[in-house]
Amino acid sequence: MILNKIDDPRDNLAKARRWELQQFAEANGVTEIKAEMPAMLIRGILRAKGLTQIPVPDRPLGQMNQPHPRPMYKNGLAAAQPTARTKQDQAQGAEISAEADLERQFRSAKPPPRKRLVERPKSKINAMRDECKRLGIHMDRRDRMPDLERKIAEHGKDTTQRDE
Repeated sequence: MILNKIDDPRDNLAKARRWELQQFAEANGVTEIKAEMPAMLIRGILRAKGLTQIPVPDRPLGQMNQPHPRPMYKNGLAAAQPTARTKQDQAQGAEISAEADLERQFRSAKPPPRKRLVERPKSKINAMRDECKRLGIHMDRRDRMPDLERKIAEHGKDTTQRDE
């Protein structure tokens, strides 16, 4: 493709990004679109329902550039050229559109397993702070474990002396 102008010939539905398509579908009450669905499938569903007038900002195409005589990889080596398929090869294989294949892959893909949160035991200092809160002992934010142990022990002595 030779880019000789900055006008994008695609329609607004093809120009729109996935999140714009999702918002447009939600605003028009299309419920079969999921958040993880590829944009190509969303476009197909919206086209089937006749919803193509999505407002998108003007996105002009890039600078004028000429194609390289041979397609190149980033490392400067020549890209592998596709082999020409004969009519016999084409007759043997079944043709399928990219959109239909993408939909098949999306429908058959399993969602990633959710990680279960593991309840970890509290650290000793946090357990001591909880104990101080339960007993109503004043704590300073700079109290260390020996300070908390001393306060809890003193509180225990005070309660035994009060009971007698």
